[in-house]
Amino acid sequence: MGGLRGRLNNPNFVASAKEEVVEETREKLEQGEAEAVKLRAALVRLAEVG
Repeated sequence: MGGLRGRLNNPNFVASAKEEVVEETREKLEQGEAEAVKLRAALVRLAEVG
């Protein structure tokens, strides 16, 4: 996710890449962040059980 975030924070990438590529990168980052939230919640539940 750090790499995706880095690309999107790079003005050269955003300016020079095709809009489809930029949008795909944004979507991948959103999906990764959503998955990270789910995993953190699962770890909390596991810690409570264990």
